[in-house]
Amino acid sequence: MNIYVYAFLTTHLTITFVSLYLHRYLTHRHFVLNPVFAYVIRLYLWLTDGVVAKPWVAQHRKHHRYTDVQGDPHSPKIMGYWRVTLHCFIPNFVRIYQYFDTDWALEHYGAGVPNDWIERNVYAKYPRLGLILFLLIDVLLWGLIPGILVWLFHLFFVPFLTTASITGFAHWFGYKHPDAKDNSRNLFPIGILICGDELHNNHHREPNNPNFAHRPFEFDLGYLYIKIFEKLNLIKLNINSKTIH
Repeated sequence: MNIYVYAFLTTHLTITFVSLYLHRYLTHRHFVLNPVFAYVIRLYLWLTDGVVAKPWVAQHRKHHRYTDVQGDPHSPKIMGYWRVTLHCFIPNFVRIYQYFDTDWALEHYGAGVPNDWIERNVYAKYPRLGLILFLLIDVLLWGLIPGILVWLFHLFFVPFLTTASITGFAHWFGYKHPDAKDNSRNLFPIGILICGDELHNNHHREPNNPNFAHRPFEFDLGYLYIKIFEKLNLIKLNINSKTIH
């Protein structure tokens, strides 16, 4: 496999699993996920993103509860566009989510996130260890310098798209519906790079809708993946999904 193809595929898969697993499954319960498939995704995200699921889910749910008003854990409108965007661009290897100053807020907004042995003792306890192992894999596959460069590309490109673009840019510029009640925006009508999360305003208008494309000219790649996984019996859509407030 070509190193550029490898970098693209591993990065795209991480972005896809962030959107489908952390965002649409854990946060909004858009669907029920096959447990074996869920374990595979959790392992992959630990290796390639270093994300801790509970605070990620909790901050996103609280963001929906207090979008662009006091209480929003990462509103560019309140905290400043560049401050939020640049902070979210920092890779998870360096930055761990620290949005909650009370255990109650973390437990309330993070309810329903896996809390099994491997989550408590590996994924949440050693979030950076996965990224170090991923670095070793890259070096073994491609050699010292190319492996480090691929790892650094992945390390910075994923948070730029999945966190900085959505948390910062998608509350900064783009288009939105006339009846939108907050400052969220659709970055681009074709949701491919961020697996459909480009349609951020659409998602804020209907947070329990697994399809972020609401108009004929819009496309949500993440929803296409959901339908494919549904055909493979790895996903079962949940018509009663509801975001915790």
